[in-house]
Amino acid sequence: MRNNLLIFSLAQLFLILIYAVVLIYLHLSPTLESAVYSHYFLRLIPAVLTALVYLIVGRFMNVKGLTDGILVLVLPAVIWGICLAMAYFGGGAEGFVRGAFRSLWRFPADITMLPQMAVVSLLRIKQTTAVYAASAVIPQCLALLVAARGPVTYRRRRDFRRREK
Repeated sequence: MRNNLLIFSLAQLFLILIYAVVLIYLHLSPTLESAVYSHYFLRLIPAVLTALVYLIVGRFMNVKGLTDGILVLVLPAVIWGICLAMAYFGGGAEGFVRGAFRSLWRFPADITMLPQMAVVSLLRIKQTTAVYAASAVIPQCLALLVAARGPVTYRRRRDFRRREK
C-alpha cells in the first residue's frame, strides 16, 4: 500500500510540474494561447494526456485486496477533501466561482489539484464545488481500474496454465 501512494504522489507531482510550466508558457505567448483556446481539439489533448498518465500509473500499482483498493481510492481523495473543505469554509461557495489562485483559502487545493483544474479550465467547465469533488476522485478511479485489472489477469493466466498441465 505504501508503494501505491508513493507512485500516485510522484505521478501527481510530475503532472503538477508539467502543467505549471505549460500553463505559464501558454499565458506568456499570446499567439499560442489564442490558438489553444480557439480549437477544442487542442484543449482536449491535455485532458487525454492526463487520463493516460493516470492509467499508466495504475499499471505500476499493486492492489492485492479490497482494502488496498479502497485505500488507493480514499486516501488521496481525503487529502484533497481536506484542502477543499479548508477552501470552502474559509472562502465560502463564492470562493470556487473565482478563477484559480484567486483566494489564499483555495491555494492548497489549487496546488494539489493543478492538473485536474487545468483540464477543467481548458475545457471551459464552470468551476463549482461539485466539479472540484469529481476531479478529486476521477484520477484515483482511473488508476484503480487499471490496478485492479492486474490481479484478475494474473489469476486468469494462472488458471489457464493449470488447465494446460
